[in-house]
Amino acid sequence: MGGMRELRREPRPEGNRWDRVWTERAPATMPEPWTQEIEAKLARELMAIHRDSYGKGAAEVGILVAEDAIVVFFDDLELQPNEEFLIDAGVADQVIETRRRFQQAIEGTFRAAVERVTGRRVTSFASAMKLDPTYAVEVFRLAPVPGRSAADRFQGFIREKED
Repeated sequence: MGGMRELRREPRPEGNRWDRVWTERAPATMPEPWTQEIEAKLARELMAIHRDSYGKGAAEVGILVAEDAIVVFFDDLELQPNEEFLIDAGVADQVIETRRRFQQAIEGTFRAAVERVTGRRVTSFASAMKLDPTYAVEVFRLAPVPGRSAADRFQGFIREKED
């Protein structure tokens, strides 16, 4: 994305094994006062929702920030024993489908956390999970900042228009 990538250690929450947070920002990405503290708070809140919802967490949370989008990676997801059993039984697609449906059901909780931390309205949410390697990705599309042009919003991105 042409931004800076930073890996830093966060205090390890009690009873949780993740402690690495990485963030990457495109140039001129978010209105001030967008800070690393906001990114860390967002990572902690989303991980807490994930952990509370699934009973397990992930080894690492990564956040990519663009003008009107936030992409969150939960890397090295911890699976439930029943999910591991299903994968071993050859029905991994059922694990992915169940998690997809659950993410649809809990979407409002994830959206509210992003809106609360960023102060921006979430206009769209998408979620996907993969098993090899095991990770989930959450995409939050944010409402445009009033007064910013489309060129400003997509600075740092390659964007094509149809003629």
